[in-house]
Amino acid sequence: MTKLLFKRGAILLTVVIMLVVLYATSSENLLENLPSESDIISSILQKQEQEADLLKQITKDQEQAIKDLENERQKIIDDLTVTVPIPKVDTDIEDFNQLFDHSIRHTFIVDFTSDEFFGLVNDMYEYNQEFGWIDFRNNNYHKVSVTYIDDDSTMTIEDVGIRTKGNVYSRRVPWDGNNVIDTHYVLKFNETFNFVEGTPEYEELKTREVFNIEKLIFKYNNTNDPAVSNEVYSTELFSQMGVVMPKASYAELIIKIDGVVKNSSLYNIFEFPDEEFLRRVYNEEDVKEVGNFYKMVYPADLTPIFDQNNIGVRDWVSGFRPIYGRETNKLNTDYSDLVNFTFALSDTNLINRKAYLEANFDVDSFLRSMAVNVLVGNPDDYRGNLNNYYMYIDTSGYTTYIPFDYDNSLGSGWPGDDNFSRFTLDNDIYDWGRISWGVYTERPLVDNILEYEEYQILYENYLEELIETGYFSYSTYDAFVNVPKSLYGDLYYINNDKQYFFDEKIIDTIVQIKYYRDQR
Repeated sequence: MTKLLFKRGAILLTVVIMLVVLYATSSENLLENLPSESDIISSILQKQEQEADLLKQITKDQEQAIKDLENERQKIIDDLTVTVPIPKVDTDIEDFNQLFDHSIRHTFIVDFTSDEFFGLVNDMYEYNQEFGWIDFRNNNYHKVSVTYIDDDSTMTIEDVGIRTKGNVYSRRVPWDGNNVIDTHYVLKFNETFNFVEGTPEYEELKTREVFNIEKLIFKYNNTNDPAVSNEVYSTELFSQMGVVMPKASYAELIIKIDGVVKNSSLYNIFEFPDEEFLRRVYNEEDVKEVGNFYKMVYPADLTPIFDQNNIGVRDWVSGFRPIYGRETNKLNTDYSDLVNFTFALSDTNLINRKAYLEANFDVDSFLRSMAVNVLVGNPDDYRGNLNNYYMYIDTSGYTTYIPFDYDNSLGSGWPGDDNFSRFTLDNDIYDWGRISWGVYTERPLVDNILEYEEYQILYENYLEELIETGYFSYSTYDAFVNVPKSLYGDLYYINNDKQYFFDEKIIDTIVQIKYYRDQR
C-alpha cells in the first residue's frame, strides 16, 4: 500500500513539472511572437481553466488513492477475520483415495457457534473436575458446519460432530482463555445429536458417510515434529511393506467461531481405525459382522490375561478404561479370543507355540511391522511403551497386529527425555526393554516370536530390504516432505533436519545385522 502511494505521488510530481515546462515554453513563444493583449489575456484564462481542471483531477486522483488504500487495508483486515462464505455445492462425495492423496492441498473449515465451541470446552473442564489429575478426555460431540476445499471442488457438510482427541497428556483444551489453540480433533459425519430416532433427519445422519468414511482424525503434530511429517512418512513405510494401517495425509484446518476465523494450522489427517476401516482393508463391506477389534493402551504387554478388569469396553461415563479395549461388537462380553491368544503366545512348548502362531497369527505382517518400528524408532509403541497398537481377531479367530500413532518417530521422542528421543540409535535390534523407567517388562509378542531362527532371518531381511530399496533413507524422506512444503508453504514453515538420524540408524542396523548373522 505504501508503494502505491509513492507511485501515485511520483505521477503527480511528473505532471506538475510538465506543466511548469509547458508554461515556461508558452511564455517564451508569446514574447517572441508579440501577441496582442487580448490574445495574452485569452491565453492566460485558458491556462487557468486548464490548471483548474487539472487540479480537480489531481484532487480526485488523491481521493481515489486514499480510498483504494483504505479499501485494501480493510480487505486485509476482513481476510484475517472473516472468510467469505462459500456457497453450498451440490456435489458427489469426495473420493477416499483423493482425500489421502499427498499431492493435493486439502483445506477444512470448521465453523462453530459460540455455544457449541464453549460447550465443548466446558464439557472437558467438567470431565476433569469429576475424574481429576490432568484428564480432560470428554467424548461428547458438538455440532459444527464443515467446508472442504481441494484442487477440484468445494463441499459444505452441515450437522457434523466434533470432539477433541488424545490421551491424558496429548488432549488439550482448545481455549487458553483468550485464543483458540491447536489440539487433536475427531470429525464424526454420522453423529445424530438430538434428532429423534426414526425421523428422516435421524436416518439420513445415522447412515451418512463422507469420503466413504464415518470419522476423520485431525492431529496437530507440530509440537514434537516441526516438519509435521513423522507419522505420514512412517505410515508410508508401513504401506510399502504391505502392512495394514489407517491412511494418513495433510490438511489445513481453519477454526471459525460464528463465522470469524480464530485459528489456522497445518494438521495431519488420519482414517479412523474402526469398523469401516476393517471393512475397507479386509474387503468385508458386505459382511454383516466383522471380528473383534482391540485397542491397546499402556501397559498392554500381551502377557497372559488373568485380570478381567484389564479387558472390556471403555465407558466414558464411569471413566473405565481397560488396557485391552474392544472397539467392535461392544455388546458381546466374551473376550476369550484375546485371552486365549495371550496364553498361547506364552506357551513354553516351542513346537506347540509355533504351530499355533502359524495357524492363528499373521507372523509375516508382524515381522514387517517390527522392521519398520525399529528403523523409525517410535518409543510409544508396543516394543517401547507397550502402547498405541491394535489387534484384530476376525470371525475365524485369525489375529493381525495393526500399528498406529507414530508422531514420536524418527528421533523426535518426547521433549526432555533423551532416552526416548534417541530410542533406536542406542538400542540393539533385538532389545525390547523399556529403557526410560529402567525396568524390563516382558514383551512376548516380540521375544517369543523372535525366539525362532526362521523368524529372525525374515525380520533381518525386512530391515535390510527397507534400507537397500531406499524406502528408509534421508533422500526419500527429504523428497517426501518437500511435497507438503510446496503445497502448504504458508503454513509449513519449519523443517527439522533428520540427516543425522537416518545416517546413524542405517549404519547401526547394518552392523548389527552382520553381527547376528555371523553368530549363527
